[in-house]
Amino acid sequence: LSHKRERSESSRANENDAESANRLLYKRERSESSRANENEAQSANRLSHKRERSESSRANENDAESANRLLYKRERSESSRANENEAQ
Repeated sequence: LSHKRERSESSRANENDAESANRLLYKRERSESSRANENEAQSANRLSHKRERSESSRANENDAESANRLLYKRERSESSRANENEAQ
């Protein structure tokens, strides 16, 4: 009986150790998974930010080109009027 009790206690201790190890492993895996998710979210945010900056940059370029075209048209129009006045 004494031998059986010792084996039973030893068996219970081993089960407790195994459960404790499993809990630690589960916590570590959840922590790693959580960190991976955070990294993916940060990466997605960086890509989104880059895309938004790129779109904003393109919009600014388009605005600048449009402004340059208007300025060029106005200068040509003024130059044309000046030439007409000289011809008269």
